[in-house]
Formats: sequence, structure tokens, C-alpha cells
Amino acid sequence: MDERTDKLAINALKRVEAAGGKANFYVSIPKVGVFDFSANGFAAALDITLKRCR
Repeated sequence: MDERTDKLAINALKRVEAAGGKANFYVSIPKVGVFDFSANGFAAALDITLKRCR
């Protein structure tokens, strides 16, 4: 995946979590595949990771 695709997937995860976040959802990336994710707790985990990696 490239940086643009990564940002799209991250934003999708954040939107799902903001809407309730208890469901799995799928992200389809052309020529790569379909990925199944759970958004439960994703935004908080991403924020912690980004803070520690900066």
C-alpha cells in the first residue's frame, strides 16, 4: 500500500469507530485485496502509537 491508501484506510477506521465502532468492516484496495477490520478502539490505539513514535 502507498501513503495515500494508508490514509484512506485510517480515516475509514476512525469514521467507523466514531459511529459506534463495535462492528467489523471491509476495505477493498484495487489490485491488493479485501481486508476485514474491527474498529473497536482503533482511534485510541493509533493516537497512542503516533505519540510514542514521534
